[in-house]
Amino acid sequence: MISLVMPAFNEEKIIKNNVAKALGYLKSNFARYELIIVNDGSTDKTAEVLSDMDISLITLPYNMGKGAALKQGLLSAKGDNIFFTDCDLPYSLDFIKQGQILLKQCDMVCGIRDGGYPALRSVLSAGYNSFARNILMLDVRDLQCGIKGFSKSAAKSICSECTIKGFAMDTEVVFLATQMGFKIAQLDVKVFHRSNSTVKIISDGIEMLADVLKIRNNFEAGGYHTREGATG
Repeated sequence: MISLVMPAFNEEKIIKNNVAKALGYLKSNFARYELIIVNDGSTDKTAEVLSDMDISLITLPYNMGKGAALKQGLLSAKGDNIFFTDCDLPYSLDFIKQGQILLKQCDMVCGIRDGGYPALRSVLSAGYNSFARNILMLDVRDLQCGIKGFSKSAAKSICSECTIKGFAMDTEVVFLATQMGFKIAQLDVKVFHRSNSTVKIISDGIEMLADVLKIRNNFEAGGYHTREGATG
């Protein structure tokens, strides 16, 4: 069974069409699947427009952040393989089918973005990846790619320890997977830039850098209960 988790915050304009696309992909490629949408305290009609769709809807009481929303969705997922992506579908969903194959031999699959971003965002993304990889001593090439997959056991073990509520949760899950001894694979994924993305490049970027330091400090203070969990 495949689980796909998508967080959403004030996405009433795009969410219904994109959920329909995701459901169509899952139905065409997998015999058993579930789509979990985590409504991150939206104040628009995001939840209302999804009310008649064949999904599992989790609604948070207020806007808690992408990381917090993903944690709720991943921990509730029932699939043997569990994936997450953004609700604006910026990544090719073929990552799921290819990732499922890789997950037969590993515990986690991380996307590597293959596609164009505006120059400023590309430079800032490269700088973030370099900073985070050095601070946390990680080998994964694209820490902040927003599509990833896990075995069920890896997802539950990793997410139960997650503390980051914002965008850097993408990095935290890689860090925790590494510390827990899970085997990580990397997979190129086509990316389609959304010009009206809700990401605030500067303010969100500063928060992400601060969260990388929080991850390191939390680990050094013994705040994570990591343990060996590799499938071998």
